[in-house]
Amino acid sequence: MLLNTPAKVQKKLTENTRRQRLEMDLTQEGLAKRSGVPLPTLRQFEQKHSMPSRQAPP
Repeated sequence: MLLNTPAKVQKKLTENTRRQRLEMDLTQEGLAKRSGVPLPTLRQFEQKHSMPSRQAPP
């Protein structure tokens, strides 16, 4: 698969992340706890193939 657009790259990244999570027998909640990523962020990432924008620290 040629990854020539940002949307295709994001989709492939989320597919790979989900596949790896399932191979490790982790739920989204389990991965969120292990990784320190908030569960809603992880769900949005996997379900909508979207990455949250980075926010500058306060």
